[in-house]
Amino acid sequence: MNTVDLVSERDILKDRNKTASEKERLQQQYRRIRSILRQSGLGVVIFGLWSIIRVVLQAFFNNGTKVENEVAPTITAGGAEIPSDAGWIVAAVLIAIFGFLIVEVGLRLFVGFSARSEAMGKKKSIAYIIVAGILIPFYAFSAVYNIMTLNFLDGYVIDMIITMILDVSSLLALIELFVSGIRLRGLRKKIR
Repeated sequence: MNTVDLVSERDILKDRNKTASEKERLQQQYRRIRSILRQSGLGVVIFGLWSIIRVVLQAFFNNGTKVENEVAPTITAGGAEIPSDAGWIVAAVLIAIFGFLIVEVGLRLFVGFSARSEAMGKKKSIAYIIVAGILIPFYAFSAVYNIMTLNFLDGYVIDMIITMILDVSSLLALIELFVSGIRLRGLRKKIR
């Protein structure tokens, strides 16, 4: 055996050890991102269900007075005459809000459960990541709007602060899910 053979064997062993440690590092990172994706998917689902609970509680405890106080002056300010019984307008607004809420919660459940399924190892399409990417600007706008319209002189200041905190938390969970979903797919390609 000459020195060239010894050097090449050492290089081969070093490459094997480096490759094995690199694979182990990638596997560890993959497991960590799967865990993050699973937890952020759960967070998105819980915030979606909280949206329903919040709207139901607001409707139950406010008895529509907040909606009537905010909707009726807006329509009057627009120059339109409101009949003395504006109940149908309030009902139409509540139905529109409820419809939007159903769509929003449906999208959140789709994104959250799809992320959890992919984190558990099931093959999912990229659609949930795309939907999450579409939802992020809307929640960012909602969080910024809640911060900008925070009025400490209003009687609903605690509701507004809680809504602001929940919107920001929901936005962060959605961003974490989006980033983890993309990173998990990238790592999966590297590992295979």
